[in-house]
Amino acid sequence: MTDKQAYYDWCATQTGLPLFMQGWWLDAVSEGKEWTAVRLPSGAMIPMLLRKRMGMRFVLMPQQTQIGGYWGNQDSASEIAQAIDGLHLDYYYQKYPIGQSKALELREKGFHVEEMITYRIEDLSSEETIVKRFSENKRRQLKKAASLTVDFSLTAAEFYRFHSECLTAQGKQISYSETFWMQLHAACEQHQAGQIVGLRNEDGRLVAAAFLVFDKKTTYYLIPAYDPSLGNNGSGARLVLEAIRFAAKHSEAFDFEGSMIPGVAEHYRQFGSEARIYYSVEKIYNPLFRLLLLANKWQSRHKH
Repeated sequence: MTDKQAYYDWCATQTGLPLFMQGWWLDAVSEGKEWTAVRLPSGAMIPMLLRKRMGMRFVLMPQQTQIGGYWGNQDSASEIAQAIDGLHLDYYYQKYPIGQSKALELREKGFHVEEMITYRIEDLSSEETIVKRFSENKRRQLKKAASLTVDFSLTAAEFYRFHSECLTAQGKQISYSETFWMQLHAACEQHQAGQIVGLRNEDGRLVAAAFLVFDKKTTYYLIPAYDPSLGNNGSGARLVLEAIRFAAKHSEAFDFEGSMIPGVAEHYRQFGSEARIYYSVEKIYNPLFRLLLLANKWQSRHKH
């Protein structure tokens, strides 16, 4: 293990290091929990959220964080596996960045590697071309939502309240605390890496909103929220279009932040996005940890 300052210094030397792997992001999403980094022979570092519970030590992905794990290509799978195994964990789980081939190689080192999918629009240079790739259904929805106005002035508190109310109306519970959200939003504002986009109807009522996070490479559709009481008013399609418009001014690509849920995946595909594969890497060192995983799944079954 190594100290955080070493990781901050390493981040500063990495061109194109994803937003979700930056030290400041890890500070924001850890919410009082411990994160650390492991140094590899090449000098590369693996950041990770280290948790402790019931005498067990384990690594999980932080909330609202798409990717983590290994970034680079100089270390062998054996060296990566040795570094992780050397932590003497009960459980390890991280999602590696798109295009990271080392994840697949870790299968041979006793890790369970699973394919995951996110949906992306890689070329944001022409809005006309992007909209032409929308399905007929999404283009019809855009026409329905033509009268909605864009609001970039929502506060963090207003967004959290709106998202929570939208989920409550669906019989669901918000999955992140207000404390977590305020900390994440403040960090993104400080680093000019986040934006809330809202839509209002003719009466000024907020009907949809999304929190976008971004760097020069990618804008992520991190947290969308829609008022379910309004039915199919086209706000979903319009919100995506406004998010893409914002992304085109700040990044090279737009990422829907993935989903393995068939209905959500189909929704994203209808915007002409392309599926991109990345991998989760997992290893259970202590069989008893399976019970904790099952308990956590049970507790979160109604959360979104």
